[in-house]
Amino acid sequence: MKKIIVALTLVLFSLNLYSAEIKWEKDFFSAIKKAKKENKPIMFVISRHSCKYCTILADTTFKDKKFVDTINKDFVAVKAYAEAGSKDYIPAYLYVNSTPTTWFLYKNGLSLYPNSVAGAIPTKDFVDILELVKARYKEVTKEGKYDDICNCK
Repeated sequence: MKKIIVALTLVLFSLNLYSAEIKWEKDFFSAIKKAKKENKPIMFVISRHSCKYCTILADTTFKDKKFVDTINKDFVAVKAYAEAGSKDYIPAYLYVNSTPTTWFLYKNGLSLYPNSVAGAIPTKDFVDILELVKARYKEVTKEGKYDDICNCK
C-alpha cells in the first residue's frame, strides 16, 4: 500500500511540474484591457508555427513552473503569430526581425524598452529579465512617470 501511495504521489508531483501553463490572452486588445484593469505590464510574444526556436521556447521556458507562475501573477501575456494568413494583430511600432520576439509593454501597449528580447532565451535568463521588467514597471508607475510616458495628462 505504501508503494502505491508513493507512486501516486510521484506521478501527481511530476504532473504538477509539467502542467504549468501560461494564461494567454486571446489578442493584443484584450491584453491591453486586462493590463489596464489589473495595472500589470504586458509580455507580448511574436511567434511562428514553423519556427524551431519558437517551439524550443514554448517547450522549455514557457513550461517552467517558476516562469509560468511569475507570468500569471505579475504580467498579462499575449501571443501573436507573424506569418502569412495570420489575422493576429501586431502593432507596426513593434519591430520583428526574427521569431520568437518578446516585447514588454506598458498597460497602454507602448514599449517599456526600446528593444525586444529575441530568441529562445534559457529559463534562468528569462526569469532574470522578468525581474528587471517588473522593477522598471513598478518604478515608472509608482513615481507617476507613467502619465508622462503615455501622454495621459
